Amino acid sequence: MKYFTTIIALLTFLAVSTTVAAQATNCNATNATQFVTCANDNAISKITLSGTGSGSVVVTAITDLRGKTIDMNNKNLTLPGGTLINTSTVFVGNGSVTLNVDGTTFTNSSGRDVFNNAIQNCTTCTTLAQVLAFLPVELLSFEASLKENVILLNWTTASETSNDFFLLEYSSNGTQFTTLATLQSKGDSHVEQYYQYLDYPASKGQHYYRLSQYDLDGTFA
Repeated sequence: MKYFTTIIALLTFLAVSTTVAAQATNCNATNATQFVTCANDNAISKITLSGTGSGSVVVTAITDLRGKTIDMNNKNLTLPGGTLINTSTVFVGNGSVTLNVDGTTFTNSSGRDVFNNAIQNCTTCTTLAQVLAFLPVELLSFEASLKENVILLNWTTASETSNDFFLLEYSSNGTQFTTLATLQSKGDSHVEQYYQYLDYPASKGQHYYRLSQYDLDGTFA
């Protein structure tokens, strides 16, 4: 009878251990440091951007997101172009993903399907920078410069496929954006195209601008 009791206790212990191991596959990150820790842990399969309300997590270190699901949870996430990915890397939940490749940024706002589809289509891609070539618009630059009381916004595309228009948004805090303007695009192009917009801010201080691209079928990035 003692032998039977020992076996039952052992099985119960193993079951508890298995449950703890399963919980370790999820990781919450409220800042860049925690995100890097979660991303570089091979035992983690899902990273959730946590914290209350909307916010931004700016990651500058190279992380490994291969085989991981990133839950945006209404947050904005900025990643360097060297971030490691594969076709199992998936972004879910509301929010936006911004790539910073040699100073050039590409923001995939809410419409992560465009971003995920590009990752899926690029079966040989190993970094986020390589995925840019599989996006509907290949953005070379997006820059803002101040001249007296006017902010000049410039952006350049290397190629465009089924592109309908660009949406410019403005924010005074970097988290809450409002529509500034829409600009018609070139549609389909395989040569560099140049765009610009003049903004006359009503007050001094920090100004944030976000550029989104809309396809002819209504999808956007």
